[in-house]
Amino acid sequence: MATFGHPHACYCATLVAGMLLSAPAVAEDAPRFELDTLVITGSNPTDSWSMTRNASVITAEDIANATSNNLTDLLAREAGVNLRSFFGNDKNATLDLRGMGETSNSNVIIMLDGIRINAPDLSGADLSSIALSDIKRIEILRGGGAVRYGDGAIGGVINIQTVDKRAHHRLNIRGRYGSFDSDHTAIQAGYSDDPLQLDLHLQRNATEGHRINSQLESHDAKFAAQLTPSPRLTLDGSVRFHFDNYGLPGPVSKTDFHTAEGRHGSNAPFDHGKTREQFWRGGFSYDAGRWGNIQFKSQIRDRKNDFVIGFSPIADTRGQNDEDTLELEATYLKQFDFTHTRINLTLGASFTDTDYVSRRNGFAVEDQSERKFIDLQRHAWFAETLFTLFEDVSLSMGYRFDHSALTIQSQKFSPASCDTVFIPGIGFININCEYDWQTTATATPTWDNHAIEIGANIRLTDFISVYGNFSQSFRSPNVDELAEASTDLSPQTSRQFEVGLRTRWSQYAEMSAAFYQLRSHNEIRYSGTLNVNIGEPTVRHGMELEARFYPHSEWYVWTNYTLLDAQFAGSGNAIPLVAKHAISGGVEWSPGQDFMLAVSGSFVGQRFDGNDLDNRTYDTLDSYWVLDLKARYQFNQLEVFAGINNIFDDVYSTTAFSETYYPMPERHAYAGFDLQLF
Repeated sequence: MATFGHPHACYCATLVAGMLLSAPAVAEDAPRFELDTLVITGSNPTDSWSMTRNASVITAEDIANATSNNLTDLLAREAGVNLRSFFGNDKNATLDLRGMGETSNSNVIIMLDGIRINAPDLSGADLSSIALSDIKRIEILRGGGAVRYGDGAIGGVINIQTVDKRAHHRLNIRGRYGSFDSDHTAIQAGYSDDPLQLDLHLQRNATEGHRINSQLESHDAKFAAQLTPSPRLTLDGSVRFHFDNYGLPGPVSKTDFHTAEGRHGSNAPFDHGKTREQFWRGGFSYDAGRWGNIQFKSQIRDRKNDFVIGFSPIADTRGQNDEDTLELEATYLKQFDFTHTRINLTLGASFTDTDYVSRRNGFAVEDQSERKFIDLQRHAWFAETLFTLFEDVSLSMGYRFDHSALTIQSQKFSPASCDTVFIPGIGFININCEYDWQTTATATPTWDNHAIEIGANIRLTDFISVYGNFSQSFRSPNVDELAEASTDLSPQTSRQFEVGLRTRWSQYAEMSAAFYQLRSHNEIRYSGTLNVNIGEPTVRHGMELEARFYPHSEWYVWTNYTLLDAQFAGSGNAIPLVAKHAISGGVEWSPGQDFMLAVSGSFVGQRFDGNDLDNRTYDTLDSYWVLDLKARYQFNQLEVFAGINNIFDDVYSTTAFSETYYPMPERHAYAGFDLQLF
């Protein structure tokens, strides 16, 4: 297992202190585990003991053992990660790092195989297209990361890797069926024979959902190829397709939320949507020996989202978001070795071009339909250095410059020409109008943003390392925010200070603790009529504690605790939808190579309603506790598994606005198989 890489971990401050002050006392016959080194993908890979920020990794083995059935549930049990789900599945769900609240979609970056998948609007990243069985590794980098990852990396970055490097042929078939008529089918095939590697992934997901009109059906296909014509050159490319149809059941009232019939119902039984998305990727990596390494990657993304919100039999309420994005990035990596010093240098440049069209209130309804055209061009360059002194001291520095230029045009389907007649007693009126799209507003904002990171890591002993960092990050308004914005809407900036420690107790326990302050200025929020920069700073103080224990070869125990105080600095009011306390933990028992039983649970404390900015207008969201169970058995090439989620049938919601709630699934079960044919 990867160091600090299991999908969970935490502890309490007294135990951390005890670890620092006492020597390990373990029975002589206790098992000894060889723990791999955590490596974070970014510029130059860095092991966990040299990291200058709080980071963790989830491996494929961790995912196989986890009780979670989807990606968002898996990640929500990590320290510092909060889930906001509208319909109880990955569609339209949000992962919030370090208390961003309602705007977490725009303040947390989701990467897939090294390229961001956040949409340029408020919808964020569509995680429903990524199956757990397809994931080989997840890296979580908490806090400001704008130097390497750019705009929006304020709360943190989650990098999901699906590339399989196994050097043999393979064919896997996976199936799962569960409550709410949920079923999942996946086929994964691969061919690897130097210098060529091919991967094909096909999957289908379908569920009726736990509420009326909460159904979701999706189809995904991915084909990837990698060619290594020489030991120094690697070429790779992939294409990915995603199609889905889903219901939009809407929220329920406070009264309905507390009755079974109300929770399972819908106030929008005819609202729905569908998504069609394509990703085309290509790139190469060239090792020039003592001259360094050159990497290039590109992506073309084509996404179209059709939806109906506020269905009416007498009005056209259709809408559509249409996006075409081109992304290019080139990086140069070079390592310099001296007697007692190693310097890792990364230089990079990126370019993004997005054409975005938003259509609302039908596509051509007189005096009703509206559309907005937004063209975004962004170019950036960055530099990072990591100095390693005597293998015990690491110093990191980085800088990024980012320039954004937008053209925004708003149009309405309104009269282009009319005949005018005079009617006595009424006056002049227009008749015989010819309708066309009329421009109502045009804007061309430009922004120059800067990011800085400085950090240090000191390995005090073979068992303890400490670190500290300062980062300055930024987040520009997204296209949805610009569509309904004040005229002076500008980017927000954030500064973060963080200190932490990591400790390893031989092969039997690992722990980490991180403490931080994140202060943002000009934070972008919706005022009720327009998106504005709020006048007062926001401040987030937090603590993230993680721990893992290996008391015996058959047992593995993990736990974590998050304390987060997120406030508007001027008023002292808490930021809505951010829980102050969260705890997760679990136990895995593996009496042999062929059987595993896991139990895990999560507690999330109270949060203020999403519209409760003064903390006294609406009821708070209740705290909740969810317990899950999973068992799996391996028989030759066949694995069977089964589980129960929300065993105690807790009633809860992860998000609410003005005391309207989005109920989460109650107790549900599933069973499935994974067959490796070869």
